[in-house]
Amino acid sequence: MGSLITIDHRARVLDPFDRNARYDVPVTNNACSKLIIIYITLNTSKEAESIAKILLERALTNCVNFFPITCSYVWEGEITTEPETVLLVKTKENLFDSIVRVVENHITYTNFIGQIPVDKVNVPFLTWFNQTIKK
Repeated sequence: MGSLITIDHRARVLDPFDRNARYDVPVTNNACSKLIIIYITLNTSKEAESIAKILLERALTNCVNFFPITCSYVWEGEITTEPETVLLVKTKENLFDSIVRVVENHITYTNFIGQIPVDKVNVPFLTWFNQTIKK
């Protein structure tokens, strides 16, 4: 099992590699950007791949996953079921609006873009994440 960093409500980060070390880190909306996942629905994997490439090139994320799903929804009074693609973007909370703008510039239909908080993450990923993404 991988090591985890836990950020608790007192903004204390516990280093899993040093049992005696404790580091106080300011974790507020103004002082630092929290890691989040943005869940985005798209019509095709081609759209997802195109958007992922732009987000990576602009350093708005360090890693994007996309995969096919089946979606059922109500549209204009009718229940519809069809394939979609989910795009999962790991990013910083303060970059949410920038990512929404990228998506909205590439699609013209109604989709879902939602923020999912991440309370725990493994140390190697967090290190890579912080080295890769815009401040």
